[in-house]
Amino acid sequence: MQFNVPSAPKLYRADIDNFLGIDLQNAPAKCSLNRSPECPNMIRDAFKELSEMKITHSEKLLSDGLLECPGSSLEVADVLFAGFDDYIECYKNAVVTYLFRNNNHKYDDLLKEYLDNGKLNVDLQCSVIRLIGKNNTAENGEYLANYIDS
Repeated sequence: MQFNVPSAPKLYRADIDNFLGIDLQNAPAKCSLNRSPECPNMIRDAFKELSEMKITHSEKLLSDGLLECPGSSLEVADVLFAGFDDYIECYKNAVVTYLFRNNNHKYDDLLKEYLDNGKLNVDLQCSVIRLIGKNNTAENGEYLANYIDS
């Protein structure tokens, strides 16, 4: 009985030498082939994957990199915060620092819950307190005074 040995599967590869970055201005269907329309999703997925592998990075370098992301900082923050619970501390801290630098207080109430439940390490607690304190309201001042007293 004679049979043919199948050929090896073809290898597919992507050249990224000409990757020109992210395009958040156009619809994904209209995006150039050498640009990515899903930057925030790519960042969120990378943060999750690196967290699962327990690979840490400098929070400062991470948040500086996030500031370079083009497009709406509100959209980037929404996508990043959607995966917040899956990140290890350095990535959580980078997200909170990103919110601080963009003066984004959309997640202050949720972060207060994290503080109250003791879900954050000391470095992250300090970053959240700094973010909440930046939004100078009587409610936040009272919350922070009570939190520090407890």
